[in-house]
Amino acid sequence: MSHPGTITFVDHAKGTTADRPVAEVPEGIAWYGTGAARVPVTRVEASDRGGTLEITRYGADGALLDVTVGGR
Repeated sequence: MSHPGTITFVDHAKGTTADRPVAEVPEGIAWYGTGAARVPVTRVEASDRGGTLEITRYGADGALLDVTVGGR
């Protein structure tokens, strides 16, 4: 499977959206999964949830891939 070529990064707290070429993004961010089950990540959203940071990654078809929650 190939990557569509760009990833959209959305920071809801700052109100910003930026597209970056996949070549400029670490492989661990650009792809989800391992081995043959790897799928391209095409959108990453960051949200501040009352003192916690929530990072959500989506696939090429808009499918939710994973959500990571951490403290600030």
